[in-house]
Amino acid sequence: MQAEERKQAGITAIENIIASYAENVYRIQVASVQRVGGYSNQNYRVVSVDNRHYIARLARRNRTEESCVAEEYLLRSLAKQRPQLAPVLVRLPSGSALVDIAGNECWQYLHLFHAIPGTIDGLWWQQCSIDKLEQLFEQLAVLHQQMNGIMPLTIWEPVMRRYPLPETAPAVLAATATGSYVIHEWQQFLQGATQIQQDMEAVFPWHKARYQWIHGDVQMENVLFNEGGLTSFLDFEWVSWDACEKDVILSAFRTCKEGRQDDFFRYDDTRLQVALDAYRRENPDLCEEFFTAFDTLWKPFFCLDQAMLYLVNAFDGIWELQPGIGFLPCFDEVVQYRSPL
Repeated sequence: MQAEERKQAGITAIENIIASYAENVYRIQVASVQRVGGYSNQNYRVVSVDNRHYIARLARRNRTEESCVAEEYLLRSLAKQRPQLAPVLVRLPSGSALVDIAGNECWQYLHLFHAIPGTIDGLWWQQCSIDKLEQLFEQLAVLHQQMNGIMPLTIWEPVMRRYPLPETAPAVLAATATGSYVIHEWQQFLQGATQIQQDMEAVFPWHKARYQWIHGDVQMENVLFNEGGLTSFLDFEWVSWDACEKDVILSAFRTCKEGRQDDFFRYDDTRLQVALDAYRRENPDLCEEFFTAFDTLWKPFFCLDQAMLYLVNAFDGIWELQPGIGFLPCFDEVVQYRSPL
């Protein structure tokens, strides 16, 4: 389908660019392009004239080259593993994975994946059935074992990774009431974040952790199920070399938190234990000393992790801090943190 035909068929400008990119770079004859979701990343289903299905992911504007290199390296390595638990990249024949969507030299990464059967069973604040929760963590254990055999890209040290914290909150946050609240509470947030990290370093033996590639963002919107079974984990854009124990426990908090209310952070401790038990049945070799103090230390550490995810994207103008997005309960948990040590 040529560009003019796509325009007449009601395809948007971005869809038209993606179709042209698929045709000119990947040599795919495109029959249709349709938006299928995403927040800071935008996902599109691309169907070829011979009925092959692909997913095109247009990355958030602040995606770094280092992040893309790590994801591409890991996914190429995982493509050789069985069972297949990660998306398979369509190999880029030539050229660059960068596209200028707006036409103003604001470049964004565009990756093409082979489509995987299945659906996303829940949104980021929703919970799945106990059966699917156990499946998710059993398969996460398998995925971790696969990633454990993949070599790092850089030299690393067996220490806890700290979050970079600016001394002052950027003025761009003042565009919303929530952002203005963050600016007002920033010094308290810094104190809480610093204390949480000091306590985590003091209590847990990070030198004993199993360092390897981790997913970094396992949650309900990043898992596919088909006919009741897990078919794949999605969105490996946050992969990094880090402690496997940390990834397991933070993944359990992401999938066991409750609701999207803004009053205080809630999670289901029973479901959390079910998730961790399911994982450790499949992968019992992690350091036992990390699997404790879930409410007193891991909960505030998780809230710091989530708050920083929102804040980094807000600092870069990708997200706006608003009520009902899961940010405020995590931010306030850090602000109100009092050391149990």
